[in-house]
Amino acid sequence: MIRLPVVLLALGLYLSFPAESDGKSVFKDEGLVEYFLHGIIENFINYEVIKAEKETEVYESFDELIRTSRKNPKGNKIKHAVASKIAEYVTEAAEGGGDINYIMDNAVQAVAQAYEASVGAVDDNFLDSIREMVTVMYNNDVEDEIKEREEADILEEEEAMAMEVQMQAEQQAQQQAQQQAQQQAQQQAQQQAQNEITENKITTTTTTTTTSTSGSEYQGGSASSSQVSAVQEGLSVSQAGS
Repeated sequence: MIRLPVVLLALGLYLSFPAESDGKSVFKDEGLVEYFLHGIIENFINYEVIKAEKETEVYESFDELIRTSRKNPKGNKIKHAVASKIAEYVTEAAEGGGDINYIMDNAVQAVAQAYEASVGAVDDNFLDSIREMVTVMYNNDVEDEIKEREEADILEEEEAMAMEVQMQAEQQAQQQAQQQAQQQAQQQAQQQAQNEITENKITTTTTTTTTSTSGSEYQGGSASSSQVSAVQEGLSVSQAGS
């Protein structure tokens, strides 16, 4: 996650940190820094800024800051690093569903108590820097979350549109298949009807031909009988004349 505004704010806060007075020089002594950071962790747990199971992780993170302070013993650098780390934990706690203002107030109070327990006074400038960092980090996270939701909504809408297009394509394919099946059925019915008509014509023609042939044969047979009768009559007349 890119936090460019946080980097710019952190740089501004670092440059604006005033030199600490002797009563607030917690970041100029390694022992005080360690005592201060451990006090913050205990207070964070008591004020429910972090959960108890996260204690080890926070200790390791703060111990890394202590090791960094040994390499770079300048007070303002470690001061800025601690403020930034505290702001990260506060923002993370708010992302878990807590109220950001409530968590930030508890965190600031926990830091103030640890500060006072370490050097007997509180650095209001340090507390203000924590508030400002938390505000920027949280706003950035909210913006990122909104952007992610918008992207998720767009993706969901695109998927829904793609699914709708696919469903329409499937419906069109089904309709085309049904139309083709109906057309084939109609063609088959028409072909069958045509075949039946053709068969009927063939049957009718055959019957007519058969009937005509039988009639001709009958007529031929009748003529022959008449001729026979005529011949017989002729013979009878001839015999009578004799």
